[in-house]
Amino acid sequence: MIKNENPKYYSGMIELGFNLIDFAPNLEDLYARTKISIVPMLSGTGIKIKTISSMAYGIPVVATELGVDGFEDKTENGCLVSNNPQTFAHSIIKLLSDNNFYNETITQKNIYPNVLKVLLHKLIKILKSF
Repeated sequence: MIKNENPKYYSGMIELGFNLIDFAPNLEDLYARTKISIVPMLSGTGIKIKTISSMAYGIPVVATELGVDGFEDKTENGCLVSNNPQTFAHSIIKLLSDNNFYNETITQKNIYPNVLKVLLHKLIKILKSF
């Protein structure tokens, strides 16, 4: 988990077994070591870069509805989506503990990665030009 400025968002995470990272200079290395991506968005609009990045690298995503905002297909794409805290937590646990379920979820996401990688690289190029 990459920390943000507000400790309330990650307090207690170390005790739960999360690795906290202050800064990720190379996202490709980080994604290579990542099994799932968690996107608990509670506010905001538009497509979430964290979701696109994770999908582009073939990583299943557990997200709230806002975490897949802007996607045409919000469920059959490797994302497990719920605003219910218990269902959200269950999705994380199931992905981490059930290899068959994890592999089924990865199969669903295979629809998007090539398109997403192209879009992601274009977006990064645009952002670097500023």
